[in-house]
Amino acid sequence: MRNSGKRPGLAVAVGATALLLASSAFAQGPPPGGMPANGANPYASVNPNPVVGITPGALNANQRVAPAAIVGGGAATFSSVAPPASSTPAYNPNRGYNYSVTYPGWDPWGGTYTPGGYGSMYGGYDGYGYGYDPISCFMHGAADILSSSGSFAVRVQESRMIGEQVKQARVDTRRKIFDEWLYERANTPTNQDERERIQRLERRRAMTDPPASEIMAAIPLNILYKDLRDKVRGGAKGQPVVIDEGTLRQINVKSPSAGNVGVLKPLKDGGQMSWPPLLKGEAYQDDVKLINTRAAEAVKQAVHSGEVDPTRLAELTGAINRLKKKLDDNVTELTPAQWIEAKRFLNQLDDARRALSNPDVSNYFTDKFVARGKTVPELVEYMASKGLEFAPAVTGDEASYMALYNYLLAYANSVGAAPGGRDE
Repeated sequence: MRNSGKRPGLAVAVGATALLLASSAFAQGPPPGGMPANGANPYASVNPNPVVGITPGALNANQRVAPAAIVGGGAATFSSVAPPASSTPAYNPNRGYNYSVTYPGWDPWGGTYTPGGYGSMYGGYDGYGYGYDPISCFMHGAADILSSSGSFAVRVQESRMIGEQVKQARVDTRRKIFDEWLYERANTPTNQDERERIQRLERRRAMTDPPASEIMAAIPLNILYKDLRDKVRGGAKGQPVVIDEGTLRQINVKSPSAGNVGVLKPLKDGGQMSWPPLLKGEAYQDDVKLINTRAAEAVKQAVHSGEVDPTRLAELTGAINRLKKKLDDNVTELTPAQWIEAKRFLNQLDDARRALSNPDVSNYFTDKFVARGKTVPELVEYMASKGLEFAPAVTGDEASYMALYNYLLAYANSVGAAPGGRDE
């Protein structure tokens, strides 16, 4: 851009030089030696356009020389007749000598045709409306150069300004992207926040009349138990709700990694499992008898040796799977209640079979893994010390599970009502 600043000065210098040359040329006046004796224009030229049917006419007051024309075609020419003594051809440095001739028949009213600038030193056809002023032309050219140079400089600066605006827009966009990232990071819940939110929702559901099926599955029991465990360990106090001892004997517990042996508990004392009426039918008796036999043997092994023979576990697994298949094959012949009851019992058997393969299976039959405590706080503390949680109910335990849920709910409400007991 340093060169662009010098261009206007150069243009001015060129224009001024041309102007001086033109002024000096026109200031000299007529050509050296004066005008020709016959008054002819030394710069005259022949009109290239043919003039047809022109007849010379008389001179008028403004004429300086008598014209001569060729009648019948050809180019009009000017004779070398000297001008009248009473007038002298006027010399105009811009237009040459002025000649006026009248051509009869050219104008119906006898007008005068004035070629004017024919033969001017710059060849200008002023008589036809093409007049040129050399000084003005040079000045206009210099002005155009200056204007173009100025416009170019302005556009260069405008382009630079637009470039800077683009850079600023990019920086502003990056800043906005970064601010948006900070905003999202500050307001997006973390995994822990989401986990705590879900826990609050589950606790709310557990304390707001959950379905009986969920209570039988021990879902709200475990939610209330874990919530009370954390609060009791944190020093929360509530009313000591007393629990019926017979209720706790019907409650099944398990370790987090083990199954539920609740359906096998009657076998410990030589009793029988409570099979659904459907599975007592003749179509299922072969597998039912095999399961009764192998399950009783597995419980005895678990009580005495703390380990169950894998062969017996494999036989139990095969018999349970065959019963499930028969049940599914006969689903069209069964009522929904029959199918649901039988299916639920077989799932409990499968869960007990998994518990029998656990290394600490003996604890389920030696009263180490049991629900114990005279009050809800004692029950919560005992299960927490053993690392236990509630297992689903089996057939015949429904009433005990509903009673335990009411005990836990009453204690949770008393802890929440105490000062500082509710952390929500």
